[in-house]
Amino acid sequence: MNTYAFVAAFLSNIMEIPIITYDEYLSQKSSNPDQLYKSFDYNSLQEACMVKGFETSDGVVELVFGNSAENIENIFIKKFSGGSLIIKNLNENITVNFLKNKIYEIEGIPPNEQCLLYNLKTLEGHRTLSYYKIKNDTTIYLNTYLRGGSNAIHVLDPEFLDPRYNYDFTGKICSRETYMRGNFKYNRPNGWGRIALKVLDQFSDNDWLGVQNRRTPFESVEGEWIVSYHGTAKFNANSIAKDGFLLSKGKRFVFGHGIYSTPNIEIAAKYYAKDFVYDREKYKVVFQNRVKPDAYKTVSTDLYGDYFVIGNDRDIRPYGLCFQKVKMLTVNNFYNILRK
Repeated sequence: MNTYAFVAAFLSNIMEIPIITYDEYLSQKSSNPDQLYKSFDYNSLQEACMVKGFETSDGVVELVFGNSAENIENIFIKKFSGGSLIIKNLNENITVNFLKNKIYEIEGIPPNEQCLLYNLKTLEGHRTLSYYKIKNDTTIYLNTYLRGGSNAIHVLDPEFLDPRYNYDFTGKICSRETYMRGNFKYNRPNGWGRIALKVLDQFSDNDWLGVQNRRTPFESVEGEWIVSYHGTAKFNANSIAKDGFLLSKGKRFVFGHGIYSTPNIEIAAKYYAKDFVYDREKYKVVFQNRVKPDAYKTVSTDLYGDYFVIGNDRDIRPYGLCFQKVKMLTVNNFYNILRK
C-alpha cells in the first residue's frame, strides 16, 4: 500500500477538501498551470482535526478551537448573485466549514459549491473565523461555483510521515503485562496498523514521545505524555461531548470546554471514527495522540468508559494514524447470511 496516497485519501475524506500527494502534484502541475495549490503539513493537521467541544449554559455542545472566544451576534453574507442573509449567534472560533453548513441550512447551497471571501481572501474551510480576524457585524461575500469548479488543492507535505516508526499491531494480542506511557496505562492498538507522523523535532524537545532511556517496553520514561485516541470525523468531538453529557445522566461538565479523546481505541473506532474506502477496501482510521499528563480531566461514563478532556490544544499532539480494514458485505456474503 502506498502510505502517502492512503493518508491523502483519508484526509480528503474526513476534511472534505482535495488533498493529493507530492508526487501527484509534480505530475499534474504542468498540465494545469492555473490551479492553486497549498501545502498541507503537520500544523494544518493539528489545527483542522483536534476539534473541541464546549458545553453552553443550556446544555448544547458547540465547537471551539481556542482557549477563549468572543461571541459574534451577526455575520452578514452578501451574495454575488444578488441578495444577502444574516447568520446569527456564532463564535469567533467556529470554522468556515461550520459557517458554510449554516448557509446551506438557510440557502440550500451545498458547502462544496460555496466560495466565501473576506478582505480579498478566499476563506479555507478548516480555518476559524478568528484566524481571519472576523468580528461581529462583518460582511462576507459569497460566490458559488459548480461542483468541480476551481478550488485550492492541498498537497501533502513530503515530510508528513515517518516510516521508521510505522508499526504493525495486527498480529498482537493482549499481554498479561501492563504497558505504561506517561505513568498511565497504555492500551496498545492491537489488531491495527499504525502509520507514523513525522513529529520528532517538531517541538522544543522529544521527551513527550519517550524515545530515549526506556528500560523495558512496559515502563514510562521521565517527561513522557499519555497515549490517547481521537475519532476522525471532523465533528466527532461534538458527538463525544454530547454522548458524555447524556451518559453522565445529565450532569454538567463543570470544567467547560476541551478536546475529547479516549484511552481506548475501540471506543474511538466504534462510536467516533468515519469509515472510508481506499482502493476498493473499507477502512477505519483513528488518530493516536499524546496528552500532557497534568493537562486533562477525566469524564467517566457507564457504557463507554473514560474520556480525556484537554482544555488547550497545545496539550494534545497526534503522532500516528491507526488503521484497520473493515469487512465489506459482498453479494455472496449477503446471501450466505440469508441462508443461515
